[in-house]
Amino acid sequence: MVKFLLLLLMPAAVALNPVVGRALAGAFEPGQLTVVRWLAAGALVAIVMGLQRLESFSWQKWWRVALLGALGMGFCSYAAYASSKVGTATNVSLIYTCTAALVVLYEIATRQVRPGFVLIGGVVICLFGAVVIVTRGEFAQLIAVKPAVGDLWALAGMSAWAVYTVAMKRRATELDPLLLFTVMSFAGSVAFVPVAGIETLRAGLPELDFHALMWIIALVLIASVGANLSYNEAIRRTGPILTSAALSLSPLYTALMAVALVGEELAWYHAVGGALVIIGLITINFSRAREG
Repeated sequence: MVKFLLLLLMPAAVALNPVVGRALAGAFEPGQLTVVRWLAAGALVAIVMGLQRLESFSWQKWWRVALLGALGMGFCSYAAYASSKVGTATNVSLIYTCTAALVVLYEIATRQVRPGFVLIGGVVICLFGAVVIVTRGEFAQLIAVKPAVGDLWALAGMSAWAVYTVAMKRRATELDPLLLFTVMSFAGSVAFVPVAGIETLRAGLPELDFHALMWIIALVLIASVGANLSYNEAIRRTGPILTSAALSLSPLYTALMAVALVGEELAWYHAVGGALVIIGLITINFSRAREG
């Protein structure tokens, strides 16, 4: 029962992030929200695990981890919020979910996995779903279609997350998960302080009323700390295959929460593109499980 609940709730925690970005689009600039999110999340975990463990961290030895934090925690969050500010949370989630397909393409190119028919098929289906979403289904004028600014930000964030995923997989680290999370959170926050400063000079300080505060608390506790820790626990309890398969539910959760909480309206291309993305991810995970 615990494993089932973990696999059910973990993707919901991950899915909340773009919804919060959409909900706070009028109150926070993307850089401001990125700094607040990771500074609060890093500080919370640092306090829980004990500040003395953070003091043992060697920045000279682990500067690469800090750079990955700036990319994975910082830029990927910024891109998602920049996308949500002018687009929809549903689009952000569906596009970001295609990261798995890009990672598989990298693994095929570097001969880490065999390019089987099922695996290639899953990648093609997943990426075609992203094309449906970005082009709004305008296949007849595919070349002439200009993607929305929000979708371009989401594509940039997805590409950066793929690079981050590959780099994290290749780099073994002696840091325990909590210390790793804390360091990368602080790095992601610090990296975007200059961006947040420029935004503040241009747009002013964020409007932090009770409504915005509740969203921030949800962002930090659920979409940041909760999502990360539940993801790690899901891998420990159920393994990477089932955990990756469960993450395929994230776009569905995001779409439902976006409609219920921030009043987004879904179009036909969301349903078609989302179905293709989820089917592609399930196919990819099935192929990996069969080969494993």
